[in-house]
Amino acid sequence: MSKLTYEFLISHYVEKLKSTYEIAEEFGTYPNKVRRALTEFGIPIRDKSKAQAEAIKTGRCKHPTKGKKTSEETKNKISDSIANVWEKMPEEEKKRRAEVSRAQWESLSAQKVEEMQKAAAISVRAAAVYGSKLEKFLISGLKKEGYNADFHKSFWAIDRKQHIDIFISNLNLAIEIDGPSHFRSIWGDDVHQKQVVSDSKKTGFIINAGMKMIRVKNIDGNSSGFYMRTILKKLLHTIELIKNGAKENLFELE
Repeated sequence: MSKLTYEFLISHYVEKLKSTYEIAEEFGTYPNKVRRALTEFGIPIRDKSKAQAEAIKTGRCKHPTKGKKTSEETKNKISDSIANVWEKMPEEEKKRRAEVSRAQWESLSAQKVEEMQKAAAISVRAAAVYGSKLEKFLISGLKKEGYNADFHKSFWAIDRKQHIDIFISNLNLAIEIDGPSHFRSIWGDDVHQKQVVSDSKKTGFIINAGMKMIRVKNIDGNSSGFYMRTILKKLLHTIELIKNGAKENLFELE
């Protein structure tokens, strides 16, 4: 065959899902020539992620990470890299991505939306009992630093029992982790207003009981590795201030 034809490319690239490298090897040429021919015939070229997915699907190559254990250091580097990209991203691109996400959500069927909302409600209830990802990370980090951090410590507030998300007894320090529902009417305006009032009362109860308090304001529900490590650093710094005699009773971290 002296020339790449439309029919040949449709058969091999589109129907058989062969890569440009495989076609080039079979045709006795080089991949860029195959890509140029695809462009000339108006045949869409698969992006790298799709090409890799097809290669894995057809068994031409193995999954690059499946079955491999990623070290904590590597995970942190990946997380930091993603956070760095997002931080440097132009506002227009952030808005564009937000619009795409909004359009995808609005295109979902009513049944799918209901299923996702139910799943979210279940996750929230589970986090309330067993702790959120951020709470677990902070407790683990505090314990590694030698702090005796208790999860969901009970205390009496006037006539009813409440709990503190994280409590460090030797410092008489209460740490509350406030997720998105503390700042936005996710479950409705009435529920949100009750949450605001409850938070204000709880702060008063804790401070009046002679405790110091730190509120971590996780406004966007971020649970990326970069964010959690950043919050842990801020939390440890604030605890040092308290240990060194800070006069404030309430600290807020974002």
